[in-house]
Amino acid sequence: MDESREIDPATYRAELLSAFKITETDVSSNELGRLGPSQTARMFRQVWTTQALAWAIVGGFAILLWFTAERPIQWWRYAMVTTLALALIGYGVVVARRLRESAADGQVVGLEGVVEVHVRGREGYWLTIEGRSFRLPIHFWHVASGRSYHVYVAEKAALIVAIVPMEDG
Repeated sequence: MDESREIDPATYRAELLSAFKITETDVSSNELGRLGPSQTARMFRQVWTTQALAWAIVGGFAILLWFTAERPIQWWRYAMVTTLALALIGYGVVVARRLRESAADGQVVGLEGVVEVHVRGREGYWLTIEGRSFRLPIHFWHVASGRSYHVYVAEKAALIVAIVPMEDG
């Protein structure tokens, strides 16, 4: 958010909801400690997207090995690709399991206070609130460091599902 310009609080709230692709119904559910309908649906879609992406990359490794390796293919190339593929699939399974459990559980934790947005090298932008850090799932310019927000987190997935500006902040 560009802090040099004045923005209507209702417009800013709508901008944040749009950035998260959620509705007021989702925020109302978050205030009650639950995921909203569109948030739950998005998390289940992310499960399938994560798994499909992991398998597509593994397939790409296999195709790359098959078409570019010298014949006969050395054992160490098979071992290297297999190790990378298993690591990638394992990571995809862990991420997908956390998303699935979080979506099925439907629990949301509400945090509130002043936030700090910072970059962690190549890891991207992170948001810190109440001494806890989470990857920022929207563009950094939507959130102003030093401003007060309600931040709703799906704990099992360690995923921010909504950020709403505090009325007095």
